[in-house]
Amino acid sequence: VMFETKELSVDVSVQQPWGVLNSWHLRDLCDSGWPGRLRALARLVKLWAKSKAIHTAKDGSLSSYGWVMLAASFLQDCGALPTILQRSHKDSPYMNADEALRHVLSAPSADRKAKRPELWGEPEVLEPDPEIEEHAGASPTALFHAWLEWMQTQVLAFVDECSDVAAGVGAAD
Repeated sequence: VMFETKELSVDVSVQQPWGVLNSWHLRDLCDSGWPGRLRALARLVKLWAKSKAIHTAKDGSLSSYGWVMLAASFLQDCGALPTILQRSHKDSPYMNADEALRHVLSAPSADRKAKRPELWGEPEVLEPDPEIEEHAGASPTALFHAWLEWMQTQVLAFVDECSDVAAGVGAAD
């Protein structure tokens, strides 16, 4: 279900445990790493995607969650965000819908400080070290610019290797 008001755009998943788990995962990622960086970068990335009309999965683009995961991947690559997903989860990192629903239904109600699902670790705040980390003191705008460069050089680098791709496809700017 999607709707917009003057202040915000809302996309609600109905009868999908993945939506709840994804929201909790994003909440915990935002509480991790360099304070406030993921929230600020995610807002800019989503605003940029909307300005390019590539912001909804229903239109064949990435979902809002997908764009935020790309922002999180960039911050993890920079050392600004730890990975909170457990490295080993039984035999597979994936679960079926019944197991996901079990996690959602067994979680405490609205208390944000209550026990988190045992799917990932606790959020970990990191203090950036300007001596070591290139983007430690970066403003949200500078961080967004660095994200665009990362997208071009890391995520979309394969485009240069594709001789039969139309010009401009894969450009992040």
